[in-house]
Amino acid sequence: MWLLSSSCTAVPREGLFLVSATVESTPVPNDDDAADDPAIWVNTSNPKDSRILGTDKRGGLQILDLNGQELEYLPLGKVNNVDLRSNPYENDNTLIVATRREPSQLILLSLDHSSSDVDSLQHFDLQLETPYGVCAAVIDAKLYAIVNDKDGTFHQYFIDRERQLSLVRSWKTETQPEGCVVDDENEVIYLGEEESAIWSLDAAPTEKPLLQLFARVGSGKLVADIEGISLYQTKEQTLLIASSQGSSSYSVFNTADSSFVGAFSIVENKMGLKIDGTSDTDGIAVSSQTLPGFEGGLFVAQDGENTVATKNGSMNENQNFKFVPWQAISRALGL
Repeated sequence: MWLLSSSCTAVPREGLFLVSATVESTPVPNDDDAADDPAIWVNTSNPKDSRILGTDKRGGLQILDLNGQELEYLPLGKVNNVDLRSNPYENDNTLIVATRREPSQLILLSLDHSSSDVDSLQHFDLQLETPYGVCAAVIDAKLYAIVNDKDGTFHQYFIDRERQLSLVRSWKTETQPEGCVVDDENEVIYLGEEESAIWSLDAAPTEKPLLQLFARVGSGKLVADIEGISLYQTKEQTLLIASSQGSSSYSVFNTADSSFVGAFSIVENKMGLKIDGTSDTDGIAVSSQTLPGFEGGLFVAQDGENTVATKNGSMNENQNFKFVPWQAISRALGL
């Protein structure tokens, strides 16, 4: 079956459905393997002024608009992953957490709801050798940041109203993790152990951190490495999307029963925009809020090999992020 739209040709290819990006971002300023993890901030008052944050792990943090244009670049150093939550202590801003390597730190930033400006607030030194992935959560009106290390160590931190950081619990996976995401409403953390599985555990800091298997690498559903993880949440359902890096695709699961919904790849948009597809994706982010140009929500994926068309074929540019309307993905997967 063929389903056509301006952003999607949903034709199964080796079990994968194909969609295309309608927007791509300004490449990060650093070359080689630099772009990594995005986060989406929805401006509920003025959706057109929503922002995409994208890490450049060789130099800092990009602030992008919905057209993919870089509005600002914050030279924060080797920033690996980023996440955000509306400030549970104040109503006029969103708090952003990001991991930085060399030195080992958690960076706290704020995004002002009226101006959309991003400001750095504080840098916390961490007792982790190589801070890698990070995910934010608001549980019982308190802000938490879950940070992992390449050696498998996870630290869950409480950030209080006075911006003080305290470690509330820790645990460890057997091998290297990175991506993680929290379902705040149901108080569940989902985390990816890159070569083996996605796990879930209770997000409440008072609970013992017992890992439960959610999905395992293999059977064509997930191909190592498991990289970025994000949640598409509506009143009806919560879907978990994982970057299946080994197959340059994205696997979708229903969190209600861990069932596999399907998988898709992002391929070249040939309908005048000439936006290349994605490969070897690290971080991803998704929102279920309809935004200008993104009906049904927005999916953002890092592209490990960003190419542009030339008269003589194509050439590589620095890595960037691709933006896909969720409607294209939902049509492809029959959601």
